[in-house]
Amino acid sequence: MASRLVLFILHHCVTGLDAASTVWAPGGSEPFSGAQDRSQKPTTVFWPGVSKTSTSSAAGQSSARSYDDILATADPTDPYARSLVRAAARARLAERRAWLASQKPPAGSRRLQGDSCSLDIVGEMEGKIHGPECYDGYNITGNGTYTAGPGSWGMALQIYTDVVIYGEVTLKGGNLYVDGDLTVVGSLTVVDSGRGLQVFGNLRVEPGARMSFTNVQGAAIIETEQMYVGLGSEISAKDSEVEFYGFVAASNEFICDGCLFSVDSVSGFLFSAALDAGSASFINGAQVAIRQVSVGPWGESGAAIVATDFTIADTEFRIDGCDCVEEACIKINGHMNVVNSNVTMDSFVGCSSAIIAGASAPFAEGEQRGQVNITDSSVVARSMSGSVAVSNNWFILDRTTLLVSGAAADGAGVAQSFTGARIVRSTVNISDVSGFPMGISGPDVHVQSSSVLASHTETRSSGFFFGQRITFENSTLTLEDVHAETGGSAMHAEELIQLVNSTVRAVDCDSQANGGVFSVRPLIPRDSMMQYVFNATDATISAIGTSAVGLGGVLDVFAGVHLERSVLIMQNVRSESGGGIYADGDLEVGGHSELKFTNGTAVGAGGALLVRRGLNVQPESLVEVNNCSARSGGGIFAVSLTVEGQLSVIGARSGEIGGAAEVQGAFLVGTAGSVVVSDASAGLDGGGIRAARVDVYDGGRVSFSGTRSGAGGGALWCGPIVLHRNASVQIENSYAAMAGGGLSGDSLDVSPDASLEIVQAIAGGEGGGMAIVDVVQVRPGGTLIVRDTVADSAGGSIHVGALLLSENATVEVSNGSAVASDGGCIFAGTLESNATLLAVSDCDVSASGGGVFVGRSLVVNGALRTTGTRAKLSGGSVFVAGGNTKVASLEMHTVMGLGPAVAITAESFVRLTSVELIGAQGAMFDLATDSDGEVVVESMNVVVNEKFMKSAASRVSAGSHSISMFCDCGEAWVGGCLAGVEEEEDRTKIRCTSCPLPRSNNRTTSRLINSAMNYGECACPVGTRDLDPSRPSIGASCQLCPTGEYGPRFNASTCDRCPLGRYSSAEGIASPDDCRTCEAGRSSAVLGAKSADDCELCP
Repeated sequence: MASRLVLFILHHCVTGLDAASTVWAPGGSEPFSGAQDRSQKPTTVFWPGVSKTSTSSAAGQSSARSYDDILATADPTDPYARSLVRAAARARLAERRAWLASQKPPAGSRRLQGDSCSLDIVGEMEGKIHGPECYDGYNITGNGTYTAGPGSWGMALQIYTDVVIYGEVTLKGGNLYVDGDLTVVGSLTVVDSGRGLQVFGNLRVEPGARMSFTNVQGAAIIETEQMYVGLGSEISAKDSEVEFYGFVAASNEFICDGCLFSVDSVSGFLFSAALDAGSASFINGAQVAIRQVSVGPWGESGAAIVATDFTIADTEFRIDGCDCVEEACIKINGHMNVVNSNVTMDSFVGCSSAIIAGASAPFAEGEQRGQVNITDSSVVARSMSGSVAVSNNWFILDRTTLLVSGAAADGAGVAQSFTGARIVRSTVNISDVSGFPMGISGPDVHVQSSSVLASHTETRSSGFFFGQRITFENSTLTLEDVHAETGGSAMHAEELIQLVNSTVRAVDCDSQANGGVFSVRPLIPRDSMMQYVFNATDATISAIGTSAVGLGGVLDVFAGVHLERSVLIMQNVRSESGGGIYADGDLEVGGHSELKFTNGTAVGAGGALLVRRGLNVQPESLVEVNNCSARSGGGIFAVSLTVEGQLSVIGARSGEIGGAAEVQGAFLVGTAGSVVVSDASAGLDGGGIRAARVDVYDGGRVSFSGTRSGAGGGALWCGPIVLHRNASVQIENSYAAMAGGGLSGDSLDVSPDASLEIVQAIAGGEGGGMAIVDVVQVRPGGTLIVRDTVADSAGGSIHVGALLLSENATVEVSNGSAVASDGGCIFAGTLESNATLLAVSDCDVSASGGGVFVGRSLVVNGALRTTGTRAKLSGGSVFVAGGNTKVASLEMHTVMGLGPAVAITAESFVRLTSVELIGAQGAMFDLATDSDGEVVVESMNVVVNEKFMKSAASRVSAGSHSISMFCDCGEAWVGGCLAGVEEEEDRTKIRCTSCPLPRSNNRTTSRLINSAMNYGECACPVGTRDLDPSRPSIGASCQLCPTGEYGPRFNASTCDRCPLGRYSSAEGIASPDDCRTCEAGRSSAVLGAKSADDCELCP
């Protein structure tokens, strides 16, 4: 910058003579360029008065031709061509400065207006002053207008010493050239000048002084080494087109110390229109108003201001209208500091950024330049064609308000730093901005104790904040209608995002790629060195109506996510996968954190969130998922899921598997963990959760309600299920179109003091409550309850490969129904129970095994009780199809169906130690073994009700059998109660029955100890006679006593006749008192009178 300004000089110079002056006439000719049409490509210019072949100014000619030739032939849209033009212009200006220096008059030629070293301008004056030699300085006073006279070549005053302007002076049609220092105490006005002001020393504008320039051309309006503008002074320029530089060109330093700096409608053809300085400062209450400035088609960056270092302090600074050819309106090669100031920038055109700092300076190795530091200030930027700032070093806002609206940038919409950005104790409000990215970017972005609002903005890249690492601390971020093309609309980091004690709220934001609000993903895929790349501590995040075309409608990360004491609320979010969150690593929901999703949608997997590794819900934390949907994992998709806090999933839907969650690995519920799933559905397996393995640990609680599956596992589909000590799982109102209306899995292990309860479950296949391929084991103290379940196939309540019940286990299965197959409540390949009681009740099956169906082996060392069971075919209570059966205690109450209550087919033996059957409808049992097998029923008590079919014989088919049975018939049958055995060719029939009517043994109970049916106890009743005493099993041999007779004795072979004086016209009377007495005055003459006609009058 400084090297360029050393070359700086005007080239529109015209020399002439004042008729009243004695002057030195310079030798040679001066470089000159004629007026040019700036709307067209500049025409070729030459040196006036000198031919192209002149030798007196060969160097000048060579430089001019180089500049002019390039200018005439180069393409202004080509950046390289523009750089060549500017380089040639600098060379030409250097030669011009050398030429002017050579024109200094020789000693002794300083007579001007009577040896005066002052000029008093009064009224209207005309002329030219050239070269007074005044070693003590030159003073200009008066109050008037000095017009350049004829032949002055635009050089009204050309003075080679220090100059002080005291009066109120106007220069018209010419310039002021000072080869020394210039001090303005009064005022200087320059109008209609081809050159402006050239000061080859320092320029000082004293407090209260004024300088103004109107319609000035030339190389610059003000050219100086160093310029100081004091408190209350004014400098202004307007309506000017300048050949090279614009208003002020100060090669070393420019200071506006409380001044008024005004630029209006000024253009610099090649360089900045308002200010070009080594360092520039506006301080101590300065007021800066720059309006409608521009550079020509060859212009470089910095249309308004170029400086090495730039300071704005305690200043009102405003730019309205800046037209750039490339890059920035303000170009700072070093640092830019804004302190306690108000900065307004409006209506920029063609500027890739309003401010660029340090982007093109030649820095020494290790030197840190290009920092933008704005402190205790207000910055307003409106209608920007590019970003607000681009810095090679840090971009810092401290206790500052930044308002940006209507910016459209190829780079960052607000600020871009190549080192990092710091926003501290500041307020940032952004609207209607677009960029690449739209907001603030840098390798390291740190926002602390600040408030950021962005609305109606979009990015052609990713992230309002973009960088390698983004830290948001003690701050708030609000986004409304913010859109990104390639990453998170709020933040995109390649390595890390950290939110600490901060609040983020995003409404109607989206990304055309990944991460609707946040994204941590490198542009070039790589593995992270950190486990967690998104960390939120004491943070609150709310996302409403956000989406991503790719992954993560709110958050997308290439590694893990960690939340600690934070709240994330996501509503109406959607994406391809992970409707709210997508993480390639773990998602750790730390203590006292809340993660809530409502109306999340994913086209692929994870309607609320997708975690490629583990989702961990820590103690005293909460995850809520409401009304979310996806093709797979309607609410959650994770490789593993661990819940030690609370997880609630309501109204989740999956087109394929895992209505609430798909867990490809282990689903673990830790101590004090709680999982609630309700109103979830899946098109295939796992209406609630589908997992490879489920472990519910000590104190863990899992609850499912209202879940639906289009295949297996209405609530839960998994591999092994282990309920550890004191764990609890409840399933209610679930449905599966195939197996396992409640749950479907490989195995189930219920540990001591753990419990599983399934209520109101329906399966279109087997296992209305549960379908377990291998083993269900309920250990001591464990509880298994299944009730109100229906299966279209086998196992109305439970369908299992093997059911193992330990001592002191509690198992209750009730109100199950198998519509089209076996096992109304339980269908098991094998069943082994050491439990004190296995209770099965109110079960119904269209085939066999109304209560329990066992395919291979049944062992009950405790008690098996069935109540209210029914089978349409066989085994109204229990059906065993193979293996061997050993039951210590079997209690059956109210067994319905025409088949036997117990139907067992065994290989070697059937051993029933204690059997109680109360209220069976059909036969008591059908027991069979191989031809050399054995059936033993040590004790069987049968209580008969009025529905019991006494004709239904129980059957035993075995090599040997031993049956002990006690029948309690009560008052069920008139014929009394009879227990016995009837041997047939290939089987033995055993019954609780009664004597064939009208016979009766007049008993309510009967005991069988492996003996034949004792019909001998069946006597003909009173009022009858036994016509064939040798056949007591034939009820027809009991004949009613005929009329005139009565039968007072059981099993009598004859009847007694009615006594004299009595008759009987009825059959089957049992007592003489039942014979009617003849009318008074009449008496029967013989015994056995049959009617009243047999009664004769007494003599």
